[in-house]
Amino acid sequence: MSRRAAAPPVDTVADARRTDLRLARLHLRMRLLPLARAEFETLAATGPLDPGALGDLAEVRWRSGDLAGAGDAAAAHLESGGGEGRALAIAAEAAAAIGRTAEAGRLATRALDRLDGSLDDLFAGMPKRAVWPIASTRVAVAAVLREPMEELEAARVALAEGRSASAAIRLALVLRMEPSLAPAILDLIADRSGPAFGVVRGDAYRIVGREVQAQEAFAAVGVLLDDEAPGAGADPAAG
Repeated sequence: MSRRAAAPPVDTVADARRTDLRLARLHLRMRLLPLARAEFETLAATGPLDPGALGDLAEVRWRSGDLAGAGDAAAAHLESGGGEGRALAIAAEAAAAIGRTAEAGRLATRALDRLDGSLDDLFAGMPKRAVWPIASTRVAVAAVLREPMEELEAARVALAEGRSASAAIRLALVLRMEPSLAPAILDLIADRSGPAFGVVRGDAYRIVGREVQAQEAFAAVGVLLDDEAPGAGADPAAG
């Protein structure tokens, strides 16, 4: 009568998995991406990953050019209680890639708060999406200004009192502090004209993914500035 081979002890399996994970992380740090990707994908297929390993999986997918898969792993990292800056940055990139600009801005701002090193160190030459300048500015202004909703209300008051320049500046700051308020700002300045409001309008349209309207708004600003230039409208024959 043949005997079935006994399963290896649970501790032995766990030890082997920890060893495989350490090796995969080493390969990721050495930028041996094809090898690291294969190892992490195998680990993901054969058992659950802890938040740190999910962050590694997100990173190796991202650096391998699989942004959608990286976004899934980054989301899993966050859902499992993780909050690493690199995972937040990858989630921001993934959200921006599918047009979820407001969400990408929030994630990017959180990433800048959590990153151990600089953003350039993380990307290491990889292209960045347009969400990062907005997020970087938002972090800078949030350190010295009021909360976004307070700033938005101050802009409303400035508009009501006829202080258009002040209102436009405040609204531009609000966009960078909290991009998700772009629709509210578009409603607020719907009937406002002038170059400053045109720039704010263009920025807000771009944030909500309406690139055609953004370009039209910026083009209108150019026309207004040309009209305001010295000598504009003067008789060419005069002089």
